[in-house]
Amino acid sequence: PEYDLMHPFLSCIVATYNAEKTLPIFLESLKRQNLQNMEIIIQDGGSQDDTLGILESLRHVIPYLKIYSAPDKGIYDAWNKAVTHVQGQWILFLGSDDTWVNSDSVSQAISMLRALPEKITYMATPVVVVPHTGDRPNKKEGSMLHPLTPVEQYLPQGMVLPHQGLFHRASLFHQRHFDISFRIAGDYDFLAQTYALGTIHINHTPLVCMAAGGVSSALDSMWRCEWEQLLISRRYFPETIPWKLGLRLVRSLMCAGLVHTLGMSTAALFANGIRKILGRPPLWNVPR
Repeated sequence: PEYDLMHPFLSCIVATYNAEKTLPIFLESLKRQNLQNMEIIIQDGGSQDDTLGILESLRHVIPYLKIYSAPDKGIYDAWNKAVTHVQGQWILFLGSDDTWVNSDSVSQAISMLRALPEKITYMATPVVVVPHTGDRPNKKEGSMLHPLTPVEQYLPQGMVLPHQGLFHRASLFHQRHFDISFRIAGDYDFLAQTYALGTIHINHTPLVCMAAGGVSSALDSMWRCEWEQLLISRRYFPETIPWKLGLRLVRSLMCAGLVHTLGMSTAALFANGIRKILGRPPLWNVPR
């Protein structure tokens, strides 16, 4: 196809650091897409493994691929650096092991975004959360993570629009950036400070699969995500009682305690048991 390299419509940002094991998962999914109107911006943190080699080998396959590498202070610092290179009208932030639901997902996303009026500043879509089997996500056992609406009602209780399904209008970043003091919940902080600047469009078509087991869902560290969200909720919504955040923080602290005292298997059984009680499928593999 003909590529308009000067005017991509959608910019996809991926922060990497020593991602040679997970990056091929994302890139294989990406190569099946029609990339005529999307640029891929990789912001690497100075990887010491073969991450950059893998990326360089695909420059001829992915025409919109832009690669930058420099030390950073975490994922939100990397995202801030990457945003300065954006040429698209919309931005999507993905992880190095996230994948597209099917081969038409990028084309679907761009068609949906092109149809939106200027007053729309966010488009939120469901995300398929899939467990890991070894180094790869298992799509056969995925569960759906839907945006919670109305956003203004649920937002004080945490991140209600999963960021892998959250498309940001690029103009939001003209005078704003992610707060790098947050290590895990900086996307929630950015949404809390900007959601009222325009209108959020909810689309019910899932486009992206997120692999469970990242830092925000790892059983020994997800308490940090809940704690940061609690701090952010207090900053922007001081009149609301964040009881859901409080319950999730307690649960995640219990999981972390189980990891350190009885091991990952027990913690995974406990976490999956809670999901079963709530009528949800398991997300964490139980180590043997």
